[in-house]
Amino acid sequence: NKQAGLKVDAAQLAVAVMLHDLGIAFLPLSLLSDSGVPDPAQKTLWQRHPEQCASLLANSPRWQDAAAMIWQHQEHVDGSGFPDGLQGDEIVDGARIIRIADVFEERPRSSDGELARRQVMKAVLDINQRIDTVFDRSWVEVFTQVIRTHHQHFVR
Repeated sequence: NKQAGLKVDAAQLAVAVMLHDLGIAFLPLSLLSDSGVPDPAQKTLWQRHPEQCASLLANSPRWQDAAAMIWQHQEHVDGSGFPDGLQGDEIVDGARIIRIADVFEERPRSSDGELARRQVMKAVLDINQRIDTVFDRSWVEVFTQVIRTHHQHFVR
């Protein structure tokens, strides 16, 4: 966000980042530990986690932008995400930022320098390969600039 000229209100984004996956805590443990393909009921439960988080802020006029970011953080720019199947610019910028950060944050971590570098590179490649499907092109370009600038030891 800073690299892009603070297009998104920093306080709203910070609150959304901190709370966006809080709803996962309310999911059944069996859903979280199951590594198989979720059945329709499990998928419905999973897809409600943004709603649970956004509802925490929905009644606060101060945090409406953060609530929208939370509600939309699982949307994909091609319309294949959830909960509303929004596309492109229908998705608020903050949600598009969180979507990229979520995938980057999911990467495995290692204290081994070379392995850590490969894990960062794999995450960056994965995100770049899904431009215009899951991720917004302009925000991926900003993300890539940030990685190059702040993680030079990872990206050669």
